[in-house]
Amino acid sequence: MNHNKHYGTIAHWFGEMSRGSIICDESSQRIFANRQSLHPDYQEPETGHRVSFQIETENNRAVARDVERVNPGYKNNDSAVITLTDWDWSKNGGYGMDVSNEGQPVFVLGQFLADQTRTPRAGDRLEGTLRRHPNGQWLLVNAVIRSTPESEPEPESMHAAHAQKAQGQTVHFFRPEHGPKVEVKIEQPLVAETRYPAPKSAQRNLLPPNQVMSGTITTWDDAKGYGFIRFGDESQNIFFHISAYHYNTCRPQTGQRVSFYCNRPIEGNRQQAVKVVRLGDEAFLFDELPPDYNRLNIDMQALLINSVIAVVFLTVVAVLSNKLFFIYVLISIAAFILYQQDKQTAMESARKIRRKNEYQNRIPENKLHAFSLLGGWPGALVARAAFRHKTKKVPFVQIFWLTVAINVAITYALLIHYADNPLTNFLKN
Repeated sequence: MNHNKHYGTIAHWFGEMSRGSIICDESSQRIFANRQSLHPDYQEPETGHRVSFQIETENNRAVARDVERVNPGYKNNDSAVITLTDWDWSKNGGYGMDVSNEGQPVFVLGQFLADQTRTPRAGDRLEGTLRRHPNGQWLLVNAVIRSTPESEPEPESMHAAHAQKAQGQTVHFFRPEHGPKVEVKIEQPLVAETRYPAPKSAQRNLLPPNQVMSGTITTWDDAKGYGFIRFGDESQNIFFHISAYHYNTCRPQTGQRVSFYCNRPIEGNRQQAVKVVRLGDEAFLFDELPPDYNRLNIDMQALLINSVIAVVFLTVVAVLSNKLFFIYVLISIAAFILYQQDKQTAMESARKIRRKNEYQNRIPENKLHAFSLLGGWPGALVARAAFRHKTKKVPFVQIFWLTVAINVAITYALLIHYADNPLTNFLKN
């Protein structure tokens, strides 16, 4: 029998048969368990429980023994103190264990350290706030190093060099004794170059780069797509663009509490927030997908009103001219598809690093307006509400309604005003 303690999660438990299986963190192997496997103090296992156990081989099969339930676990925003087990210089991240919650590792990334001038080492005690990452693991944010073992610190320059290599990579943390690897996508450099004392003016006006901070949106211009976040006193106003707002289905609002991290500005450029999320969604700051990735983005009230307008217009056209009705329906379907494609492209572009040619795959606005002018505006009207697309940009909205007015006027002229003209008579029913 292997007397080492292992950790895992109950994958299945069949109460009628008093048996099930445990997925071992170390190898992802399924370990058989039955009623005889359970510890006397743990007799009601359920699927999803975190457990500790030992392994023995029985009839050439791994069987769990002495299965005990591990502490049920953490909750978001809980405070925790962990002892760092390992810190990977090349990935600028590591993990540790909380003695009060044995078997549940907690991961730390360089961006979440409150003090960006210090680098943690194995054995450090870190205190911070817990956030659950979308992959199910726990992250320690706003982490403060409370105590450090007596050993020689690593050079600051080495830390910076490894952090630069980590940019754009997927970080893999391996837990040989406590579970499988964990992957976290790194979109920005985790630590900047070696820090030198900055002038007092720079220290007063610049925030630490790549450090998670919280603030309040004081100004937001929805038409232009940018605003400012106040951090600390009123002199700390950080610029951010709509592309940094990590959501698909909502827009920033003045007065909204947010968390963010900034870049290290190139000389001559101002500092700005690289990614912004609402307070409580900090775990998504370093995730490629936004918190609302799978959420429907439909304005039901606008969709209902726009659909009624489109149906009424097309019904009137159908009464007067079947031919023109079918033409308008086909163009409307094409316009609806174009709006859908443009919205999808916009969402994908917002999740990528901004490039000079980032708009090359977007549908040109002139093309969208042309389809509306030719009679496809009913489909465009429905699509704008269904996808919440092209509804805030004032110049686009103004031109859109101008194309609607022109098309309605042309339709009226063709089917009513000049209905008796030989050139247009063929359109009437």
